[in-house]
Amino acid sequence: MTDDRITALQPEGSGQSAPTEIDASGQLVLPAFVNVHLHLDKTRLGDRMPYDRTGTLQDGLEQTWPLKRAYTVEDIQARASEVLNTAIVHGAGFIRGFADIDPMGGLTGVDALLGLRERYSSRLQYQVAAFTQEALFRHDGTLEHLEEAVRRGVDVIAGCPQIERSADLVRKHVETCFELATANDLDLHFLADDTDDPAARSLEIITDCTEDAGWQGRVIVGHVGALSAYDHPHAVEVIRRVVDAGVVVCTNPQISLVLMGREDRGAVRRGTTRVSELLAAGARVIAAQDDVDDPYYPFGIPSQLEVAKYTAHVAHLSHPAGLDTVLDMVTTEAAKAVGLEAYGLEPGADADFNVFTVDRVSEALRLAPAPRWVVHRGVVTATTETTTWLRTE
Repeated sequence: MTDDRITALQPEGSGQSAPTEIDASGQLVLPAFVNVHLHLDKTRLGDRMPYDRTGTLQDGLEQTWPLKRAYTVEDIQARASEVLNTAIVHGAGFIRGFADIDPMGGLTGVDALLGLRERYSSRLQYQVAAFTQEALFRHDGTLEHLEEAVRRGVDVIAGCPQIERSADLVRKHVETCFELATANDLDLHFLADDTDDPAARSLEIITDCTEDAGWQGRVIVGHVGALSAYDHPHAVEVIRRVVDAGVVVCTNPQISLVLMGREDRGAVRRGTTRVSELLAAGARVIAAQDDVDDPYYPFGIPSQLEVAKYTAHVAHLSHPAGLDTVLDMVTTEAAKAVGLEAYGLEPGADADFNVFTVDRVSEALRLAPAPRWVVHRGVVTATTETTTWLRTE
């Protein structure tokens, strides 16, 4: 490696040496993991939540309101740093952190995550997304907060149109996000149709706006669970529009399993979008962690191997080719979705990779271990050693 890049791939004993050498013989080497969706401002709030909460999406929203009003930059950074550090240990090389912007929390989350961007620059690539969790037009001042977040230097505009009170406001929400993003040359990331309701239609608006704005390849839509509730002919048409618009779909399997299908009885839906059908149609599909011990999800570690493993379960991608697919969804495909150009395990790519003590992808997904070595820009940023003693007699 030279200048933080991979210079060559060659067998041991080829004559070249480096200041730091890792013996990876017989071990699996994978490119750094890419997590494009993680709510860092709300992470690790689990122990501050009331015991009698219901676990629904609406309950999570409402229970977070008093916590937002008490936000401080220092507290958010302490909680987010804990999760970022764990993510690095588990091989993350890129994270897109979300921060809510609304009159309750103001821009405290944005300021906190922007402050961490420089602090972590030597250990991983890191973006800040300003997120309209409470919608744009429900509370006075939210749009102004979003505009100010852009001025302060966020990397991404993240919309949540389904929270609006009417179909007209859903459309206005999407169109406003596109206007602000195109005016400031920013990527877009929507949490869209995160519901079981087959009447939800924001995904179609997003595909139309993407084509109208010429923003193909710069828009990610998360969740889109309602796509699974559409009648099949309509779902096929919407998937075609997703493919034509070049919109990337991000599934968050753990959180969808927990939040969706709560009104179902008997055969309870998985809540995830139509992953396999999207893939078969040629859509770009990726996967992300979303939440770690927050008001919406009491579990989770920032491990993209765990995300890939869940995706294999809920999307019926447990066959050999499927395992390769879910791994791509947290590595190469996710890297393309956020525009990482010098990514991968090839000469000229950034020297960002993980070395595992297992020897094949199926074992990495079965065990979901932390890497033995994590390397970012040619520097070892984390190591994990495990010692086990077992009495056999």
